[in-house]
Amino acid sequence: MYISRGQLPAWPYYFNCSDTDHVIPNIKDSLIAYFGSGAMTPLEEAGKGYQANFTNCVDCRALGGTTVMPADWPY
Repeated sequence: MYISRGQLPAWPYYFNCSDTDHVIPNIKDSLIAYFGSGAMTPLEEAGKGYQANFTNCVDCRALGGTTVMPADWPY
């Protein structure tokens, strides 16, 4: 059975990442400062740097999720 959030009464979970992406300069010290701890994740190259955002906002695995689709999910 598959249901949507709207079908659940008073669904209490809302995840909202309102922070916009940041461009991190491609400078060794900047890359270490922003990406070294894992708090931010690079998304793609952006000119002379990398577009990035907080890992919790862009990688479901950071909050316990997985990238493996269950075998019974419809495509």
